[in-house]
Amino acid sequence: MDELYDELIQYGSVDCNVSFASMTTLRIGGLARYVFYPESDVALDAVIRLLKERNVSYKLIGKGSDLLCSDDDYEGVVIRLDRHFNDMYFDGCDATVQAGCSIIALAVNAMQRGLSGMEFASGIPGTIGGAIFMNAGAYKSSMADVVKEVFVYRDGRLEWIPASECGFGYRCSVFQEHTDWIILAAKISLVEKDKEEIEKLMEDRRTRRFASQPLEFPSCGSVFRNPDGMNAWQLIDGIGYRGKRIGDAEVSTKHCNFIVNKGRATAQDYLVQLALIRKKKKEKDDTPEAVQDLFDRRHRSRIDQDFRKARPAFIRAGILTAAILVIAAYFLMPVSRIREIRITGNDYLSADYIRSLSRVSANGWYYLTVPSFVKSRVEDDPFVESCKVSLEAGNTIRIDVKEKKPVGYRYDESPVILFTDSSAADLKSDYLDIIARIPMISGFTDAEQTRLLCKAFVDIDQSVIEDMSEISQYPLSYDEETIRVLMRSGGYFIANYFSLHKIKYYNDVYSQMRDKSMCIYAGDNNATVFSMACPWVSKTAEAEYWKDAEGNLILNEKGEQIIVHYYYLKDGSQALDGSGNPIRIPIDEKGNEVRDEEFDAHYEAGYYSSGVLQIPEGAAEIRTPGLGNA
Repeated sequence: MDELYDELIQYGSVDCNVSFASMTTLRIGGLARYVFYPESDVALDAVIRLLKERNVSYKLIGKGSDLLCSDDDYEGVVIRLDRHFNDMYFDGCDATVQAGCSIIALAVNAMQRGLSGMEFASGIPGTIGGAIFMNAGAYKSSMADVVKEVFVYRDGRLEWIPASECGFGYRCSVFQEHTDWIILAAKISLVEKDKEEIEKLMEDRRTRRFASQPLEFPSCGSVFRNPDGMNAWQLIDGIGYRGKRIGDAEVSTKHCNFIVNKGRATAQDYLVQLALIRKKKKEKDDTPEAVQDLFDRRHRSRIDQDFRKARPAFIRAGILTAAILVIAAYFLMPVSRIREIRITGNDYLSADYIRSLSRVSANGWYYLTVPSFVKSRVEDDPFVESCKVSLEAGNTIRIDVKEKKPVGYRYDESPVILFTDSSAADLKSDYLDIIARIPMISGFTDAEQTRLLCKAFVDIDQSVIEDMSEISQYPLSYDEETIRVLMRSGGYFIANYFSLHKIKYYNDVYSQMRDKSMCIYAGDNNATVFSMACPWVSKTAEAEYWKDAEGNLILNEKGEQIIVHYYYLKDGSQALDGSGNPIRIPIDEKGNEVRDEEFDAHYEAGYYSSGVLQIPEGAAEIRTPGLGNA
């Protein structure tokens, strides 16, 4: 690697030659030479000073949901905060949120605490920093309504600035005038409200978004700002540009203010499309009213002429249709009709939707229904694993389906639902009710990571999956494949691909925890689950490694150093021996942790006063019900 890489890697993580198409929802752009993830405010300050000193250009982006990137490669440094600056802290009705935090995650967490104000953002796929920069909003609400203060890095200083100095306006803020200022966090003011009422409003708005916006294709959301008193999509529709396509950049037929990427659109395609829309709109505005009236009359005249030419064909078609209806009515008898279509085995897919897949009508001919044809049509849906169709007594058609088990949904080139068999289904309007019951997945872009994640969910009960809100990757120093699960209760579960099934114990442990800010971890080997400080809380602490009596580092079978872990009690406090020292979790000769399954009971009995388990001779064996100990 080059010298700049070597300097950047000291302050965070660095990826090289990353496509902007993979970092933006529009899926357009060339390569970024460096993508840098700072680990802290101090690291960010050091890197900004380094880049300025070296005269290296840099740009800061969030989740890339409102960006159009050039087709050319960028030789500078792209700085992203969504990997390390993604924590949120609640204090009553206020929340302090870091800039890299998902705005959807904030809305969900607020809802779970019965706090209102972020409902408008529950469908905006961006970060807090990006939302404040644009003053993002929807449904007549925006960030300006909830922001109290913004924590900013400017002119080499870190400082809080009040919302009154943020210059919020319609999709604008003072930060757009000062692009060298970097938003690091914000204080958000919310109000208490019934949780179920908030959740229903968020779900209604999410359903409305999926129904009215082309979320099945990559885009950067609404393109043009709404002029006073009008909607931008109406103006674009008015100039006849609905469905207009330049290369693979198309004005959406579903929502004209969205320009979607239908495959391999380039930034040039997109810019040409924007220029043509502006030019066409200006031409229409400049057309004299009398001339426009003439154009409109000619258009209506052509429509009338076309109808007169087609009228004989319409009449012939009408006569033929009438004849067919008369013949059908003559030959059809009630006994030949289907009386009932019975759907069984479905959970996520509605009975009406499965009936539509089968294309069997409740008024269809019973004896002309071919089960193998119906079975094939239903199984064509990616959500259906198998289907059995039978003709039963009483002119009843029974369709018994076996659905695939969903893992969650995520945004690839378009929104998809992942299943435990590693297959995926494009998210369409018929699946909108499903995503409210499954978690959102972030990361796991590698095919092998996706396969392992899906495999890990095979043994997890569906009711447990429905308790999850978001699944993401959170690499730790001793395990780069760590999985972080945000539960709908607001807590976190930390595991890897091979221990994720232990999440079935989460609710039992969470209900006993006094300190709900702590994370619940999946234990190694035979251990179940235990509570401990979250890794992002203790990540700055220096790791402690096992050493032998001579002070030499002990290595496991893979030749890796072994991190020392300590026992914690159920209330989240650290377990101490009789001398006040933390009690270590011992390891065996292979370096594997040997966790005491009855630790809490042994600790309470005083068997750990020396720091190691010593059961007095003749003492009765202690067995406690439950899940294991922390």
